[in-house]
Amino acid sequence: MKKIILIFLVLCCVQNVFAQQQDSFKVRISVPGTIKRVSEKGEFVSVISKDREKKIITAFLYDSTGKEIISIGEHEKDLMFAEYVKQFNYYIVILRGFESYEGYPETPDIIKAIDVTTGNVVWENNANAEHYEISPDGRFLVTKSPTEDDRKSSFVIINLLNGSKITPKENIQNYRAIWFDSNKVLIVCNEEKKIQPENHIREYENWREELRKKEKEALNDYNNKKIDKMTFENLEKEHSNEFFKKTNEYLDIISDETKYITTSRILIYNVITLTVEKEKLLSENSNNLVISFNANPFNIINVDEEQNIYIYCRLASKPLDENIYFFVKYNKELSLLWKTELLPLTSLYRYLLGQKPFYGLLFNNSEVFVEPGNGNIVSYEELKEKFSDIPSIATLENSGTDFYNHHSKATVDYTNNYIIFK
Repeated sequence: MKKIILIFLVLCCVQNVFAQQQDSFKVRISVPGTIKRVSEKGEFVSVISKDREKKIITAFLYDSTGKEIISIGEHEKDLMFAEYVKQFNYYIVILRGFESYEGYPETPDIIKAIDVTTGNVVWENNANAEHYEISPDGRFLVTKSPTEDDRKSSFVIINLLNGSKITPKENIQNYRAIWFDSNKVLIVCNEEKKIQPENHIREYENWREELRKKEKEALNDYNNKKIDKMTFENLEKEHSNEFFKKTNEYLDIISDETKYITTSRILIYNVITLTVEKEKLLSENSNNLVISFNANPFNIINVDEEQNIYIYCRLASKPLDENIYFFVKYNKELSLLWKTELLPLTSLYRYLLGQKPFYGLLFNNSEVFVEPGNGNIVSYEELKEKFSDIPSIATLENSGTDFYNHHSKATVDYTNNYIIFK
């Protein structure tokens, strides 16, 4: 009897050890390689990794147990995006296109939807963008920013059900975009605005109205036989000469005094109705603020879980090397909550804690932070007092990316190139 009990206890211990080993295990992505992007959607974890020796970028899709479901590799092609979409059970992958060079034609980005069950390509389409993002409900894909090369690109929407592409009638360019909710996109776009001298425009319009009255009066006099044909023709010639002389003078003045300035518009765009629901200029008073395209696109505009909006911008009136940068926060109604002037030579980094963003400022090789509630610049220790679950600075810096997020099914060991499934 004792032997039976002992054997039973040993088997229980072995089973328990085996279960613990199965609870957490590692998957090495590539050797040698670098993990570039990890995303977790539903029961799947997607990984993009670059093999430095073979120059192959590969996308892997794993289920929650760590089993490899799909792998896609393109030799020397930049596989820029790969993410699982639960809504349609698709694996969406995007291969970066190229600008034209040495006689080779320009090629667009290729977007593919792969059925996870069969592994077959369901549809394929193309677009041009530097970054893409899928809607929270998995129905749409949008371009987040234009390409950094010479390929033409504007904001477009892709219906992930069938790959159909929609380009808004506004033809939005020079933009940054991010999902506001499942149906709406926040877009901030730079536009060139023509400013003409109002006083000269009004003066010309008043003069032109007076000339029309003279022309009408001469025609009425001729029709009523108050003046003969020769007099009428002389008046016509006189009015015509006056018109051309005055108009040319006006155009010279307007040309000399017209200015072109860059402005930024904030748009809340509905992808279902294809309409702009809310709109506001980023500029305030005489300070003409515009978004800065020299920053990482992930840091320029962001939306938190309460639909507050964060925008990294600069004064349009100064050159980039002399500029003054600001970080501003709006609520979902586009009312300004705060505006913080950033320190010179500051680099802005966005981190995620769950769904709540917070922002780090790298200044003179030291890290300070923007407190999202009031926009104050604080030290890490001050921020830690308010948000005790913020990771250490070492964890943030070693995460291999410019933002940090907690994954519920897997964690990333960037140093050793492992995905650790829980």
